[in-house]
Amino acid sequence: MNNSSSTHQEDTGISTLEIYKWFVAKEKAIYNAMNMLKLHNGTFIGYMWIPSEKQGIVAQKLQEFSTTEFTRWRDANGKGPIPPSSFKTNDMLEFHQITVDTYKFATYGEINPAIF
Repeated sequence: MNNSSSTHQEDTGISTLEIYKWFVAKEKAIYNAMNMLKLHNGTFIGYMWIPSEKQGIVAQKLQEFSTTEFTRWRDANGKGPIPPSSFKTNDMLEFHQITVDTYKFATYGEINPAIF
């Protein structure tokens, strides 16, 4: 008795339960991301922080989706949420940056202590 579905599972070593776990994890991640969006007049709106030098790359990637629009948001009165800290590191500073981040993140406008 050679059942094609059992043969497939034996070949790959993946159980049906594991496939269902992956499916549930994927669905959970999708709903988690959708719950971060705001619904406004039938349109979902999401905000994200992106370093200025990466803005072009993100806009280019989002152009692949015809229903997605990417615009840079600026508060009219110059007030708004404080941007998160983002430090450029190289291979030499990466370990030091991780060590500094373990104890406390520098706030916006503070100097990066990892370079010292």
